[in-house]
Amino acid sequence: MLDEPIEYRRASSDEGPQRVGPDAAGMRAFTSCLGSPVRAAECHWQRLQIRPGRRADGSVIGTAYSIDVPVAVRLDFPATAVWFVAGMPQFPNAGAFIPADEIMVVFSAKKMRDLGFNDATFLRTVG
Repeated sequence: MLDEPIEYRRASSDEGPQRVGPDAAGMRAFTSCLGSPVRAAECHWQRLQIRPGRRADGSVIGTAYSIDVPVAVRLDFPATAVWFVAGMPQFPNAGAFIPADEIMVVFSAKKMRDLGFNDATFLRTVG
């Protein structure tokens, strides 16, 4: 959570917005990906069970149904894989609520397993 407007966390140049943060001047996890093509991409889907809606008086509206939603994307760069997860970090335990309306960027298959992703194909790394 940021204590100030997001505009204070970015800087613009001739190339557009750039990241600003504690490690902006040094090595970042994305460094090996910058300027590299995406070699492959894969999406991880999750089935959500939607319960029937209810009116204020408790009467049921409609029926329950299921829907498949994308919750994570893996991008393969020549040097590494990076995962983008629709998740909200749960502090202080370093877990996450998935799916959520925030995007987490994950740089290791181990962290993805820690978040509950177990598909070996989706967790493969490159390099």
